[in-house]
Amino acid sequence: MAQGTTSAHIAITSIDTTDGSRIIPPMAGVTVIVGANNSGKSTFLREIFQLISAEQKNSTPRRHIIKDCILTVEGTPENLIDTLREGGTYVDRQPNSGFMIENQIIPEPYARDRWHRAGKPDVTGTLGRIAPFFVHYVNTANRASGISPQQRRPNIEDIPQSPMHRLEDNPEMLERVREISLRIFRQTLTLDRLSNNVQLRVGAPNIPAPPVDAVTREYRDALISLEPLQNQGDGMTAVLGLLVPIICGSQDIILIDEPEAFLHPPQARIIGTLLGELSQERDMQLFMATHDRNILVGLLQSQVPVTVIRLDRCTSPTRIHELDYSRVRTLWDDPVLRYSNLLDGLFHHAVVLCEAERDCTFYAASLDAANENSGLDFSPGDILFVPAGGKDGFPGMTTALKAVSVPVVAIPDIDLFDDKNKVRTLVDAMGGNWISIEPTYRIATAPFQKPRRQFKNAQILETIRKVLEPAPEAAYDRGTEEAIKAAMRSDPSPWEDLKKFGVSAFRGQERQAAANLIQNLQELGIVVVQDGELENLAPTVGSRKGKRWLSEALETEAYRDQRAQTHIDHVIDAIKHRLQTSS
Repeated sequence: MAQGTTSAHIAITSIDTTDGSRIIPPMAGVTVIVGANNSGKSTFLREIFQLISAEQKNSTPRRHIIKDCILTVEGTPENLIDTLREGGTYVDRQPNSGFMIENQIIPEPYARDRWHRAGKPDVTGTLGRIAPFFVHYVNTANRASGISPQQRRPNIEDIPQSPMHRLEDNPEMLERVREISLRIFRQTLTLDRLSNNVQLRVGAPNIPAPPVDAVTREYRDALISLEPLQNQGDGMTAVLGLLVPIICGSQDIILIDEPEAFLHPPQARIIGTLLGELSQERDMQLFMATHDRNILVGLLQSQVPVTVIRLDRCTSPTRIHELDYSRVRTLWDDPVLRYSNLLDGLFHHAVVLCEAERDCTFYAASLDAANENSGLDFSPGDILFVPAGGKDGFPGMTTALKAVSVPVVAIPDIDLFDDKNKVRTLVDAMGGNWISIEPTYRIATAPFQKPRRQFKNAQILETIRKVLEPAPEAAYDRGTEEAIKAAMRSDPSPWEDLKKFGVSAFRGQERQAAANLIQNLQELGIVVVQDGELENLAPTVGSRKGKRWLSEALETEAYRDQRAQTHIDHVIDAIKHRLQTSS
């Protein structure tokens, strides 16, 4: 909230939601509303604006997410009148004299009364009809109006009524807008002050601007040859239609729905950075609903305080998960979160972590097939598959996702069991109790924990001799090399059978313990491949490893095979359980 002794300012102190949560937004920073499709992001912003601009809180339409919005005001009613006189037009039309705000005449007594009530936490604590002077609400429908041409003022000393008038009066604002246009679109802008309508044009005249009292025909022609900004493509008009009113405005609270609309990813990131910079320059509160990680990345790069609000609409009422700006900054300093696509998980119902990229592709195809066969309770598109770069990556990514309240499921191959520390670390990251699981793990894996037989050098030499001796004069080729390697593997690790045969490698009491262990892990969201490894889920695929395996698996639709579908059924159960427990 801006400071000053003669100005009136306002801020949102807290927001109460229908699920019982209370959000404390940063006073000079950004609150980002995220969530899966149809989670209520736009509704969140709209209901805030409805509450602030209502005559009374209980007079607004039925609200689904926002229960209450508490305002803090700075300044006296006299400060308010001074602020309105500085930034608005006073219309003397007795008996309806007052301040012109969005084509409405606001009487001075009404403005004073609203300001007196605004800071009260009861039903009267709203701004009513003076809200647009302090709150700027922009969505995809009204964005282009921010750069619309405006009729020239009858007198140049008249108070500016639009962004175009303010650009006409303020060279610093105009230069800031030009700098932003160059930064994003590599295009400068020229303010047309000669036409009946003040407007921005794209480019610069090819001759210098003459003095205002000596405008030449050549300069007018050069100016007219420049295309009006409002005639440009959706990207440029959307960006500048969003940013120009903020640069030129004086509102303390900005509400923006889908700032990434019509933008390419690099532009979205720049917009995020610029909005963060503007919130600091203007000392304003910015609330933004987005489904684009590039916007969020740009905001974080601007170093502005960012609070993330994640909406979960899987149950009613909508659940609110808040990550305050200190926690957001800590997470952003984690390279795993910064340089992976984990942030995309904020915009999905759940994330499934896989060992590698090809695992993600195969499991995503399996999930689509399962949905085609029986229909799921959730859309496959609402589930994000993320490669963890091997089993070692699971715990760190899980911790990051849980910090932002994103339900997470991990799919490791069954050879996860060959390393007790890896199992324990992942269980801990998933919120499990390793002490209660460890006895079952110990019983199930006991036969595989036996140390491998140790060979002496003489035994190894004898093994090699037996391979080479029958043909001492033959060339040492690839086949001979493979024969030696096979002989050396004559005493393989017991864990190799586990990966090769999956749960079938367990015997006796160990088999029941393994079943219990697998079930316990699945309840935590750890779904091991019971057939051993990914390739075993598609036994009809000829290629056993490498890039060719995935191509063949997709071409032959091996993800529809019984083994693959049985496994994805376990994953689906785990996703459902995580969604329920997170709600």
